[in-house]
Formats: sequence, structure tokens, C-alpha cells
Amino acid sequence: MNAPTGRANIVGIHPFMTPQDYSGAAAFYNKLDYYFTEVKKSGMLRGNSTVLLPEHFGTWLVAAEEKKSVYEVDNIESAIRIVAISNIFQFGYYYFKSDANDRLNAAIFQMKAKKMANIYQYAFSRISKKFEVHIVAGSILLPDPKIVDGKLEIGEGALKNVSVVFTPDGSAHPSLTIKKFLSADEVGFVEGGTEPIPVYHLPTGSISILLCEDSWYQQNHDEVLQNGAKIILSPAYLSKNELWESDWKGLNPMPDDIDKGIIGSLSEAEAWHKYSLSRNKSGTSISVFMSGKLWDIGSDGKSFVYVKNQIREVPDEAPFIFNTWIY
Repeated sequence: MNAPTGRANIVGIHPFMTPQDYSGAAAFYNKLDYYFTEVKKSGMLRGNSTVLLPEHFGTWLVAAEEKKSVYEVDNIESAIRIVAISNIFQFGYYYFKSDANDRLNAAIFQMKAKKMANIYQYAFSRISKKFEVHIVAGSILLPDPKIVDGKLEIGEGALKNVSVVFTPDGSAHPSLTIKKFLSADEVGFVEGGTEPIPVYHLPTGSISILLCEDSWYQQNHDEVLQNGAKIILSPAYLSKNELWESDWKGLNPMPDDIDKGIIGSLSEAEAWHKYSLSRNKSGTSISVFMSGKLWDIGSDGKSFVYVKNQIREVPDEAPFIFNTWIY
């Protein structure tokens, strides 16, 4: 950990998560506290550090405070069914109110949104204050999210995939990053954002967040780099096991500058390395994924760093934390 005095760093946490970690506020906070305690023991935390977590890290709080069987079943369909039946009147209200193509998922997330936001705010506010650090808190699905007086709140609108930055005093940064380009799993009940992508001027440096698929589109990189970002952080999530080494299936829509003819000729890993963060030629970019056993959803992806035109994959060894000095 030796480095010149004052040099900033990004700490990536590639967590291993289970349904039990999302069973309530205490379980979620305790899992966070475990990882941040490991980071602190490693000597990685400094006054100008920023900690990065993966996409959808908060999304599975949709399972919070449900029957024990939700955390014991081995497939997501059964878990969703139990949640819906256990909250049948509230679920029915949101189901018949929804105009989403996927009304089932829309209703489940709308129904649980307030509880999800409260637990996410509670846990990250405590952690950021306890460890006195800026945190890019992965992402969470919430309706019409906004920051009011340093706290994350929900609205009445469509579900968005949102990333929140928490500050060392425990408050949420007033600017939110809303995902623009959706994954196949999100299409049907999540709405892409149209807002400008923020640049966060933190002690670590000028940072922008490109959530997963957003990191593949040159226009997003151009936007944030033109607005002064030097560091691009990409919380990411892949929802199938053993996907990283399998054939890349492309994106929908495909980025304008990628030839559709290459689909199938690269692995998922090769495509990520070639076409996502490598678009930031002048600074440091970091992508962090999530592992675990979340019902039968699956998870894959190896966190990696792109700096000085080189890719560095991060060893996937417990406790799944890694450090990157900012050049």
C-alpha cells in the first residue's frame, strides 16, 4: 500500500451476496460493514479514497422483511410468488395500476420501493459516516428517485436504475446517476434515464458513473469527458453463470461504432475489455461486478481496471476487494 503522500485511490468491492443478506436492514448493513472493515484493515482507506460497489447491489432489497421461505427457495419465480401472495392487496393495487409491459416485476418493485430506499439509505449513510469515505453505492431500482436534504427518496413515476454517491458525513450527494441504456432483464418494467450524466468532483478526482451497459456507448463517454470527468466508474452486473467466457451476444441497441458482424466472434470478457471502458483513453476506468447465489438468477463477470491503455483483471479471491491508485 505504499504510495506518494496525497495520492488518491479507488477501492473496488466485488461482493458475494446471498438472499439472506437482503432479508432486512440489519443483515444488509452487517454485510456492508464486513466488507468495509476488511478494506480498512487492509490499509486501503485514505482521506481521498472512493469505494465502488456493483450494479444492482441494492436492487435485491426487494426481498427485505418477507417470510423466511423467500430466502430458502432456490428459484426467483417462487420467491416472487411468495412476496406477491404475502402482500396480495398491495401487490394487486400496483399490478392493476401499472402500464408496464412486465406488470409483475413492476408491481413487485413499486410495492417494495419505500422499504428498499429506506434500508439502502440507512445502511450506506451509516457506513459512509463510520468509515469517513465517499461511496459509489452500486445501484438500486426505484420509482422516480431523488435526493431531498441529503436523503434518498422515491416518487410516483417509473422505475429507474439509479446510482447514489454517499459522502463521509453520511449524506447522499444531491446528484443522481440514472442508467440510460437498459439490459434485457430490465426492459419491460424499467425506464431509461434522459438526464445528463453527472460529474462528481470528489477528493479522489472528477468522477462519472456509467452503469453497466451505459459504458459501451461512445456518446456517454464523450458527454462526461467533455464535462470534465477524468475517472469513469462502472458498476456492472451479469445475470447468468459462466457468461464471462461464453460468446458475446451483442447489445440492443448496438452501439453505432460496433460492427454487428463480430457478434459470436468474441467472448463476453473480450467484448467488455475491447468496447466498454477502453473508450476512456485519457484517464482511469474501473468496472466492478457481483458474485453470489441469488436464488437461480446467476451472476458472473470479473472486475477489471483500464488505465494507460491496458486492461487489468482483478483476481477473484475472497474477500473480493482491490485497490487502484489514480495516476
